[in-house]
Amino acid sequence: MHIDKMINEILKGNHGKQIFEVTKIGTNVISDIEFKINNDDIDSISSKYFGKKMLITDQYSWETEEILEAYRDQSGIENIFKDTKNNHHFSICPQYHWTDSKVRVHTFCCLLGLMLTSVLKKELFDAGIKIENEKLINELSGIREVYILRPDKNVASGFSADKKIEEMTQIQADIWKSLERSILNKKKS
Repeated sequence: MHIDKMINEILKGNHGKQIFEVTKIGTNVISDIEFKINNDDIDSISSKYFGKKMLITDQYSWETEEILEAYRDQSGIENIFKDTKNNHHFSICPQYHWTDSKVRVHTFCCLLGLMLTSVLKKELFDAGIKIENEKLINELSGIREVYILRPDKNVASGFSADKKIEEMTQIQADIWKSLERSILNKKKS
C-alpha cells in the first residue's frame, strides 16, 4: 500500500487530519513518518462537539430547572426497573403461578419488597449512607443475630437466652447503628 494511502486510512474519520499533523520523510511507514498532535485543535473540537446533550420535551409548562431535574432523576427510575429484574431479590419473573389472583399476589409481594427496600435506602441516605438496593439487601442478609442459651435456675424454663449480634463489616455496622438510631427516635416521638 502506498504511504499516502496508509496515512489517509489512519486519519480518516472525524477530525483526524485536524488533530494530527503528519510529515513524510521517506517511504518506510514506521520509521519515515513523523507526527505532531495539535492540542489547541483538540481543545476547540472537544468544546465544540463533545459532551453536549439536547433534551426534548412536550412539557411546555415546565421550567428549565424542572426539565433538568426530571432528566437527572431518570437514572433512579431505570435502577428501579433494573431491580425488578434482579433474580435474587425483587424479580417478578420467573413466576410459578398460573391463576390471576396468585400472580397478582406474587407481583404485589415483589413490588412491596422493592418499595420497602427503597424506603430503607432513603432513610439510610438521609443518615449519610449511600447504598444501592441490591447491595443493601446483601449487606443486611449478612447480619446475623444469635441466641446463646445458658442454664438459669431463676427462670421457670431453667434457661435464659442472651441475644448477640455476630461480627459485622464496617458498612453493616454503619447500617445497623443508623437503623437503631432511627428506631429509637421513632419510639421517642
